[in-house]
Amino acid sequence: MLQPLRDFLKHETAASYALLAAAVVALLAANSPLAPHWAALWNTVPYDSAYLPTTLKAWVKDGLMAVFFFVVGLEMKRELVSGHLRDRQVAKLPLMAALGGMVVPALVFLAVTWGQTGATGADAVRGWAIPCATDIAFALGVLGLLGPKFVPTSVKVLLLAIAIFDDLGAMIIIALFYSGGDGGGLSPLHLLLAVGLWAIFAGIIHDKRFHKGWLAALPLALALALWLALLPSGLHPTVGAVALAAVVPTKTLLPKLEHALHPALAFGIMPLFALSAAGVNFAAVGSSMGGNPTTLTVLMGVMLGLVIGKPLGILGAVWLAEKAGFAKRPQGVTWRHIGGLGAIAGIGFTMSLFVGKLAYEAVHPELLAAAKAGVLAGSVLAAALGAWILTRAARA
Repeated sequence: MLQPLRDFLKHETAASYALLAAAVVALLAANSPLAPHWAALWNTVPYDSAYLPTTLKAWVKDGLMAVFFFVVGLEMKRELVSGHLRDRQVAKLPLMAALGGMVVPALVFLAVTWGQTGATGADAVRGWAIPCATDIAFALGVLGLLGPKFVPTSVKVLLLAIAIFDDLGAMIIIALFYSGGDGGGLSPLHLLLAVGLWAIFAGIIHDKRFHKGWLAALPLALALALWLALLPSGLHPTVGAVALAAVVPTKTLLPKLEHALHPALAFGIMPLFALSAAGVNFAAVGSSMGGNPTTLTVLMGVMLGLVIGKPLGILGAVWLAEKAGFAKRPQGVTWRHIGGLGAIAGIGFTMSLFVGKLAYEAVHPELLAAAKAGVLAGSVLAAALGAWILTRAARA
């Protein structure tokens, strides 16, 4: 019964190494003489299109990341329907912890960035959701490096559950607050078309005849058509990917898709996104801080939200849940463990960078660069703080 969980933890730990390597390459390239060529690689527009992504960076963000969200949606459905979160009593604590771990970082960010003036100052608060997310691969990778001597399995499972609810919350936030397109509007016609395509997909995907052979091309074609319909709709295509995952049959098709797509996600799509998104030119960020103080507040808001807001939010939510009798900690999980995994949950990276691009890329690129720097600094500090707390907990 535990083998799927063990396999998942093993894959996520291995994926964290590939993700880290890609992030290091992107940072080195962005801060070397190759920086102009590196930026040109991701931003070159080889063709003109009113609907399709036109740059390599846009294809990664709007295309490949849809596959990322589809797989994350599959993982969430598996855990909620047939995994260890199917028991409502077990799911209560990580749900509360995830809520606290999203609300408090957002409040910390808003407290730091609120009241900024100028053209960029008014838009600084758009990034309030950046520190709300947790990167499952990196977080579990840090726990894997610490080993079972310092991190009990119950702590790993609890962090995984919190991260799953965290990702669900991030998807809801993207759908509600970061859709509408650059022009700020939704297209009812394209949305209606997307809903119709999703309904057809949901109707045929439970028929086993469409799971293999040439008939399997029809669900794939419908998924592609749904993605194309959402591109000009104003609703981000990743939301459609999650909607598709929600109707995949749990017992038959879901495990096969997850098994087939997870390696490509862990060792292809996520590292490629890190290469496109993690390249921060620190000299440029430093110079922009001198001319625009808002960049510093965004950087500090993201960093403090991840390093301080995450552990405080998770600790506070778990404490309130226990005091109210709503939920209780698993046996053997101490308050130091909760503090340590709360800090580890401050490793935002993939989802935080993605939300940062949605918040700032179309309006203020300098704020996006500052947010990226905040995500990187905050994730490193959160990992170090969490590792220190968990080692102290094991010694105690």
